[in-house]
Amino acid sequence: MSLEDPKPRGLVLPITCSVFAISVLLPFLCCCGLCMLPRQLQSEETREALEVQRQERAEARRIEAERRRQARQEEQDARVAAKLRADAVAEARAKLTPDDQRAFCQVIDEYAERYRAAENDLQRGRVRTQRGEALRGALDEGKVARWTGHVKRLTTTNQGNVSIQITLPCERSVRLGTAEGELVDQVRAERGADTLIPHDAPIYDQLATLNRGDWMYFSGELIPHERDGFEDASFTEAGTMTGPYFLFRVQELHEEP
Repeated sequence: MSLEDPKPRGLVLPITCSVFAISVLLPFLCCCGLCMLPRQLQSEETREALEVQRQERAEARRIEAERRRQARQEEQDARVAAKLRADAVAEARAKLTPDDQRAFCQVIDEYAERYRAAENDLQRGRVRTQRGEALRGALDEGKVARWTGHVKRLTTTNQGNVSIQITLPCERSVRLGTAEGELVDQVRAERGADTLIPHDAPIYDQLATLNRGDWMYFSGELIPHERDGFEDASFTEAGTMTGPYFLFRVQELHEEP
């Protein structure tokens, strides 16, 4: 065995592996770096596009919210304007309301409050009787001339006769009108309380021009009643006292003054 400079064989394998690793992995790492660059650029563009979309959606929401706000405001303004017009019309019509109609409404309103304040049936019964007397005092013999109100219901029966219900411009709900059907009207006719308007009545054509909600000026008569002053078609005493429906014969319609 020679003693001259022996080759360091133990270093050959590590050096060889290192060279191999550098020669193989370096191009791969460089390639990966170059490949990642377009992906990074693409990701940046995607983020920018998403941000633009987000801003566009936010702007669209803002515009829609503003549109809805304006629509609500316009609707509110329209309601206020309509109410002002309605109040002006109601005030003008109130000035045309006959004195006896205003007195009739005042009696209804006053005794409705008394009825609500009564503490038992005996007190309520006495208030009802007192109101009947007051109504007769406000409206002599039940004759109505050129009163005003609006049409709440207007229909015909199975025999073609007219049933109408008129709401008066009182503070409380006060209605005048006919029977709703033939059978009930026939029963009331036996005591002279029939109210349906015949299909051949002179005012039939005038009534045919009216619709629900229309204002009308009319004349006619209420049906006398011993206790209530004038006959009421409500089903309960509370209804009679707080929201009455008086039977009424419509005899004539008038043009608005």
